[in-house]
Amino acid sequence: MSHSIAVLGGGTGGTVLANDLAERLAPEIDAGDVEVTLINDDPDHVYKPVWLYVAFGQREPADGRRPLSDLVDDRVDLVIDRVTEIDTDDKALALRDGTGSLAYDHLVVATGSTLAADEVPGLSEGSHDYYSESGALDLRDELLSMTEGHLVLSVVGTPHMCPAAPLEFAFMADDWFRERGLRDDVDVTYTYPINRVHGNPHIGEWAEPIMAERDIDTETFFNAESIDPDAKTITSMEGTELDYDLLAAIPPHRGVDVVDEAGLGDRGWVDVDKHTLEAERADDV
Repeated sequence: MSHSIAVLGGGTGGTVLANDLAERLAPEIDAGDVEVTLINDDPDHVYKPVWLYVAFGQREPADGRRPLSDLVDDRVDLVIDRVTEIDTDDKALALRDGTGSLAYDHLVVATGSTLAADEVPGLSEGSHDYYSESGALDLRDELLSMTEGHLVLSVVGTPHMCPAAPLEFAFMADDWFRERGLRDDVDVTYTYPINRVHGNPHIGEWAEPIMAERDIDTETFFNAESIDPDAKTITSMEGTELDYDLLAAIPPHRGVDVVDEAGLGDRGWVDVDKHTLEAERADDV
């Protein structure tokens, strides 16, 4: 009987890992001793960093999509379906569209993160993001119509996908408005929850003087507590209030419900040994 490795999630992590396993285990797979299966609920691989460039009109969403079948090694069994349940006792995955379940000997959970803007009052209604396709398209329209006023980039949730993206947005916005001859009419403010502009102190040390040079105002120790979409204000837990004309926010992130339901972790994140990434609440995950 062959040994089955299931990879749940066809984002960057899951796709790269499935291909790496297919290469490293090629003799075993060809001999029928090992099976590698990649399960994803979308036939396309979506490269999310493209959305930042969509917001500035430099890319279209389609530029970040490729059929998974074109990207995944032929030795990998590709299943396009949604996993609705992970049974770590019986080592089986329930599929929404398929019949029965998919058994595994080892499971890799690469389900990534989802946006949870609803965790902050007013954030969904009062801000735009570039961490989703729809958010990036809406933000693109808002940026195109902005000729003056106050643009605020607020890192509301940490940790978040692509740690560099908030700084990238601030610098790209500064450059973009300068190219359009509007920078003198648009104020740019960047907020971050801790006492520097980035979680990595070396990056923060590098970025802060450049932001000052580019007239990008910074508000650190700014933990967004609520947004008033009508008054167009964002208020921090520390009591600071900022007015804005356009708010681009990094929303809180969470994992997926199927992880919680399987008892693997909380808020959709798998509890793991940080040295090995092995799940702490189940074997062979």
